[in-house]
Amino acid sequence: MRGVAIFVILSTLLFGRYWDSQYEVTLKKDVVSEFQIIDPVRIKNFSFRWTLYINDGLVVLVNYDGYPYQFILYKGHNGSSFQIPLKKKRSFLMVEFYDFNFQKREAKFRTLFKNSKAELIEKEDW
Repeated sequence: MRGVAIFVILSTLLFGRYWDSQYEVTLKKDVVSEFQIIDPVRIKNFSFRWTLYINDGLVVLVNYDGYPYQFILYKGHNGSSFQIPLKKKRSFLMVEFYDFNFQKREAKFRTLFKNSKAELIEKEDW
């Protein structure tokens, strides 16, 4: 039990230092979460939303720099996240699906950025 507690504490410390930016996002169906990724040359847009939750799988639609992607994420499995490499060397973003609230029909995500600066775009009309 003591070993598990030490592992959790150390992984939390290492996990927090590894990522440059981390955002917690809660989304309802078809609500878009948008970020601006600040590259040394230009600003790129990254957005994602979920459209369907069925058989413990969450269908996520992603758009990065004008290129569409689709992922199916499973909470608590190896397939609970996806990564997209960014232009800078050794920089990428990762989105992790970690909870789904059935009463509110909301999915919770962690959006993490490595070796890049990113800002969450807040929408007033959500």
